[in-house]
Amino acid sequence: DFRVGYNAAQNALYLALEVQDESVVMLRSGGNWNNQDGCDFYLDVDHLGLDSPVRQYALWGNILNFFGSQGTLGRPKDIQLVQQRSAQGRQYEGRLDVGEVSGGRVALHPGLILGLDVSVADKDEDGSYSWLSWGRGVSKNFFPDRRGDVLLVEEGRPMGQLKGRIAWKDTRTGIKRGKAQILPAGAEGFPLIANADVAGQFDVELPAGPYHIQLAGEEAGASSQLIQVKPGGQTTAEL
Repeated sequence: DFRVGYNAAQNALYLALEVQDESVVMLRSGGNWNNQDGCDFYLDVDHLGLDSPVRQYALWGNILNFFGSQGTLGRPKDIQLVQQRSAQGRQYEGRLDVGEVSGGRVALHPGLILGLDVSVADKDEDGSYSWLSWGRGVSKNFFPDRRGDVLLVEEGRPMGQLKGRIAWKDTRTGIKRGKAQILPAGAEGFPLIANADVAGQFDVELPAGPYHIQLAGEEAGASSQLIQVKPGGQTTAEL
């Protein structure tokens, strides 16, 4: 389970991650991503799609590692990250300085969309290993659709639910694992991506207001619909 928060005055992003784990494995020194417990945070502040650099902060055991994409690496001055272990599992808390990450270009504010992902590595004493992430797939530094999207919202903003369905036009059969792109009306840049399930259905909580919605991926050139997400209610759409 994880949470994201932000402080606009500090231009800082806060992350809290809780892992329930009955077998905590930590090496005394060194180690790798697949031989001990750990977590990774991926941050894309520009949110430009394929051209967007990503910084990766990987805490494997007690060692913090830095990776990234397109010649852009995470750096120690970007992040403060601590962990606590107990018999129930692990807790991580992090603070990312977005001014440092972006070189002063990006200021956190309501309506801003960030690319973000969180992954957890779990090594158990019986030798088994598992890995879990928020977005689908691996190699998140190179594929923006394998990372999640975070839409910053001001405190107290009314929220609503958008339920959608992606279906073939002729048969009305749901498109398995289809994708929809959602962009707040008046906003610019790379949109939010909603992944549909095996029945072609998706469900997203959004701040109330107008949005442009259309198919993503190969069908991204299709015309968009303007929808109004109702505060405290449910809005439906079909693509």
